[in-house]
Amino acid sequence: MAWLKRNAQENASSAAAAQAAGEGSACGGEMQVPAASAEVAAKRNRRKRETDVAASILTWVVWALIFVYSLSLLALYGWVVMSSLKNTYAWMVDSFGFPVEVTLENYVTAFESLKVTVFTDAGQKEVYLEMLLLNSFAYLVGCGFVATVAPCVMAYAASKFNFAFNKVIDGIVIVTMILPIIGALPSEIEMARTLGLYGNFPGMYFMKFMFLGANYLYFKSAFKGVPDDFSEAAKVDGASQFRVMFQINLPMVSNIFFIIFLLQMIGFWGDWQTPMIYLPYNPTVAYALYDVQFSTTLPLSFKPVQLAACVLGSIPTLIAFIFFKNKIMGGLAFGGLKG
Repeated sequence: MAWLKRNAQENASSAAAAQAAGEGSACGGEMQVPAASAEVAAKRNRRKRETDVAASILTWVVWALIFVYSLSLLALYGWVVMSSLKNTYAWMVDSFGFPVEVTLENYVTAFESLKVTVFTDAGQKEVYLEMLLLNSFAYLVGCGFVATVAPCVMAYAASKFNFAFNKVIDGIVIVTMILPIIGALPSEIEMARTLGLYGNFPGMYFMKFMFLGANYLYFKSAFKGVPDDFSEAAKVDGASQFRVMFQINLPMVSNIFFIIFLLQMIGFWGDWQTPMIYLPYNPTVAYALYDVQFSTTLPLSFKPVQLAACVLGSIPTLIAFIFFKNKIMGGLAFGGLKG
């Protein structure tokens, strides 16, 4: 029994020694690992600080350029407003100075005299501000709607239905955004005349119903972010594809649809070239503002009256931005759109 007791003590001593050795090696390892990891962490933090400094400098430079650009636009608009308040004498004496006597007569004259001369087969006629406004709203609302619906529908089909032509559509959109199409205007006009699309609003709506452009990419990104669980549940309950599209998926991207529709209308409000080319018998306010600079008869040839007309033409855009600025700025994120 003595030798069994002695063997048990020796085994216990060996186990204690082995445990102590293991703890020692573990402690030694713990003392060595922090030294190596601290150096790596220091290098990583140093690189992060350098990257943060470079990014901060670049951000400040970009914002400074944006501020200077915005300030130049505001200064130019301020000069237009200031000059539109001058009378004839103040304009001829100092066209860049402050008005000595503020007058609103130029705005009244511009509102009453703004017109466009249209030449038709029956002769020439004068289109005044009332009809110019009506043509403008018919142009911007109709074209803005179809130019928003077309990329929305195409983006929905390309994002929710898996077929091989999706990549081809994406490629066509990107290529047409990168490569400018030059020299197609004469053929477009001739084609519009042949198909009966020239000189009328339905034809203009038909030509604007296309999905090419960045709006297609915005809508596709939005539809990709809509989960398919709702659509699958609706299909199980017997919903058709059209019902799934209009009652489930489109409400999910209604915010983006409204933002793009609003931006489209703002862009069409200032578009004078397209109505001048394709709607020569239905001039808009934007085309009238473009045409007034070539006026040679008083009172429209007076520069402060022309500037007052430009200020009047900018009021609808300012009103739209004031009422919808939170929705617009809330949906825009550095050149992209978010729902």
